[in-house]
Amino acid sequence: MVDEREREILDYFRTKNLSIILNMSLKSFPVIFFNMGGEMIYILDQRLSAQEVVDQKSVKVVNEIVGSMFNTRFLEEIFRPQELYPKKAVKHIFEKLAHTSIMKLNEASMDKLYDLMSMSVKYQIMLCPCAADILKVTYNHINTMRKLVRSFTALDLLDKAFLAFNKFYERLNDAEWLFIRDTTLFFFQDIHIRVSVFLREDLQTQEGQFIMKTNGIVPTGFQPPGEIRTYTKGRLNNTHVFDADQKHQPADDTRTFQLGLNIFSKNRSIKQTILSEEVVRQSTSMVNAASDIEMINPDPKMIAQLNLLSDLIGSNMSGTHHGLVV
Repeated sequence: MVDEREREILDYFRTKNLSIILNMSLKSFPVIFFNMGGEMIYILDQRLSAQEVVDQKSVKVVNEIVGSMFNTRFLEEIFRPQELYPKKAVKHIFEKLAHTSIMKLNEASMDKLYDLMSMSVKYQIMLCPCAADILKVTYNHINTMRKLVRSFTALDLLDKAFLAFNKFYERLNDAEWLFIRDTTLFFFQDIHIRVSVFLREDLQTQEGQFIMKTNGIVPTGFQPPGEIRTYTKGRLNNTHVFDADQKHQPADDTRTFQLGLNIFSKNRSIKQTILSEEVVRQSTSMVNAASDIEMINPDPKMIAQLNLLSDLIGSNMSGTHHGLVV
């Protein structure tokens, strides 16, 4: 039987947890934006290289897109606490960003680009040993983009974006990161695009779902399974060792964190690279997530926010563009 005082305590924690969940859901969009933005730069850089586009033009494309993506005024709106946009709206944002450069993408190319961006980030977030490792994934995207940018202006904007991202998320605890991870994966949950590199490496089913391994590196702060310890009054009483039937490695913060690195780079091994990779679309229709369904009664505030973001991107576009079709 729960007395009145215990009931008050339980209600307090339920309310507090709900508050945390709502607060973290409003802070998830920068995670999606930064990581998908990094993947977009990787893919475009690889496509330009594969098509042997003149290096000067290729560099110009990357510099212009990064400069628009991390424009100070634009980022202020990205970091504003807000609900996740519908997938079509997010795709529209990245489409406008891609076209802030001299490059022009047709509809089919943009669809493939966005699908590959989505599946890559979804896989990385799912594979994180612990939710807080999303920070490391984002840091890898930012640091790798720095190596591709050759404009002091764009580099300065990228560095400021890194500081802003760090400040925005630096005080979160593990539970808050879990809520952000859940919100982020909810955004990607019904995207099941088959990608040949994932299929070839047995990381994805023919239905487009990822196959998650149960072995590998354990999260920071955890130990590899294989022992059952019993304690009596806080003291170790007995240890039973068993075969976990899987190969696990202890967490090692000195080991290079691979998730978020540029798998499209020519310097990567054959197994890691996806040069000239094409997205294979499902022949069967997929059930869309709620966030991807046309809004019957759109939120006026969300529409206004999207219009503002669109205007901010548009204001950074060059006056004259020469068509570079990729």
